[in-house]
Amino acid sequence: MNSGYMFKPRIAENDSGRIEASSPQAQARRAQREIELLGHEVQRLYMITEAMWLLLKQHTDFSEEQLKDIVNEIDLKDGVRSHLAPASEVRQCSSCGRTISIRHTSCIFCGEFICVK
Repeated sequence: MNSGYMFKPRIAENDSGRIEASSPQAQARRAQREIELLGHEVQRLYMITEAMWLLLKQHTDFSEEQLKDIVNEIDLKDGVRSHLAPASEVRQCSSCGRTISIRHTSCIFCGEFICVK
């Protein structure tokens, strides 16, 4: 049955305990906010990675070339040069559908326990 919405409305419980569906506009606002938060997280992780690399360069004899070689080695673990972590390192949460690391035992977005097979 097609309700005319691009997105399936989410059902949520409000403060008074009544169940209500969120509108596509509310879902879009939430998605936009999540995108902004992810952008900030990427920037934070980039800064931490850069700081770690500077510390390594200052306290070891590692070179830029060695770093590039290791990054390429990790990139090619799945046989594809994509400049992304290998797909085998992530999975979809069965509850919210978001991508999470295989190392997590619960979803970092919705808290759902992840059954490790």
